[in-house]
Amino acid sequence: CNVSKKTVNRVLKRAEELGVDIILESLSPSEGNTITNADDIVKLQKRVGSKALCTMIDVVPPFIANEPYSEYFDKLNGTMKYVHICNRATEFHMQLDDPKGVLPLIDFFRILKRNKYDGWCSTELLAPYFRDPELYLSQSMRAIEYICKEAQIVKEI
Repeated sequence: CNVSKKTVNRVLKRAEELGVDIILESLSPSEGNTITNADDIVKLQKRVGSKALCTMIDVVPPFIANEPYSEYFDKLNGTMKYVHICNRATEFHMQLDDPKGVLPLIDFFRILKRNKYDGWCSTELLAPYFRDPELYLSQSMRAIEYICKEAQIVKEI
């Protein structure tokens, strides 16, 4: 991991003082070369030793790297606080219910359920959806409700 321990410790110390979490996201190799998988996150967590350094999972990087999603839960010992979902394993994110999408979102939600994940989950708003974000978000909510039904997740959204 190429992240400076001094820099990270400085940020984490301030986060601890404020009582906030710093959420670390792995990136796909095309987005960066510092933190690209669950093992990189584990190494950084061990190096800095701060409870303020929490993690998230974006569905794209593990999919691109052929890394099982469950490894994030197995290796990150309950520090997962945030999930980011989309429906395409490229820089262009499609609507969640777009049939051209390639990510297995229903199965991903089953993994969330099996691991008793109860944190935040969001979609990313990208072009061409800037024009009408309310419409995009409404479509996303409908898709998430369907995904939850299929994954047998009973929770008020």
